[in-house]
Amino acid sequence: MLEEHRQDVNKAPPAEEPPGPMALVGTGLNQWIERQRDRALQDLAKLASPLFSELGQVQVKQQQALHELEALRRQFEVLLATHKLLENASVENQLLGDGHYEERVILPMVRSLFPILDLVYDAKVSWKEAGEPVGEQFTAFADAIWTQLRQFLLQYEVEIVGHPPHARFDARFMRPVKVHATNNKSLDGLVARCLQVGFRRGDDRLLRPETVSLYGYRPTQIGTATSDERTEDEHPRN
Repeated sequence: MLEEHRQDVNKAPPAEEPPGPMALVGTGLNQWIERQRDRALQDLAKLASPLFSELGQVQVKQQQALHELEALRRQFEVLLATHKLLENASVENQLLGDGHYEERVILPMVRSLFPILDLVYDAKVSWKEAGEPVGEQFTAFADAIWTQLRQFLLQYEVEIVGHPPHARFDARFMRPVKVHATNNKSLDGLVARCLQVGFRRGDDRLLRPETVSLYGYRPTQIGTATSDERTEDEHPRN
């Protein structure tokens, strides 16, 4: 009896059966799926990173546009308050002489619009130069503000003075503050860019000169046109 027990203890355990073909196929398929999933996650991360970066830049530009529009809204509140004050004082203004009425009422009201027009113009130019989408509603709103203010000024015979690039310099209405060097002699003395629009009342009274930069001819060796010569800057629509 004891001898039989020893024989059972010393007997080697049965060998495990090798996995069948289907088991091997299943294991290989699971490993392939795991590798493909890891590779897909890596590719997705590479594609998503620049997309998130571009989306963040667009959001920043839109936020800047909202800040600029908020500044315009505050300026409009000042304008509405001034216009209301003007309406309430219409009876008293009728008693004033024409010269006194123009100097004390009309011109101060008109000059109060200059900063608003400057904001609109600067916003439109900065959006264009940034090359980033800020939304059609923002550009349409800025265009509408510009048009309405221009029509309002025309009621008081005030015109916006703004010239496109390559226009001839007119010392009566322009104030040059900067010179862009160019090797193109035909551009010498022409307007390179409108930096700030001007205003005039009628043909004989300049309320504010247009600030411009001019091209200045500088002969150089063989070269290509400068970036200033190729620039098509946005300018106000008169």
